[in-house]
Amino acid sequence: NSLTTLPMGGGKGGSDFDPKGKSDNEVMRFCQSFMTELQRHVGADTDVPAGDIGVGAREIGYLYGQYKRLRNEFTGVLTGKNVKWGG
Repeated sequence: NSLTTLPMGGGKGGSDFDPKGKSDNEVMRFCQSFMTELQRHVGADTDVPAGDIGVGAREIGYLYGQYKRLRNEFTGVLTGKNVKWGG
């Protein structure tokens, strides 16, 4: 990045939430709470979260929905979204 002068970097984050045995509603509430705290640290020009092990389209959809509710903005915020949500 210092060689190209492009504003690119990388980072990882996560939680110890285990969705095994949890209902869709419990997973959704967790994702919404997670995004409520994360939303001030992500965005198209800041950091763009993506799915990973255990984080698929369902979870990305929940995260995306909460971000959209909180910020009324949704472009370039998450990768792995459904096509109907700009993925």
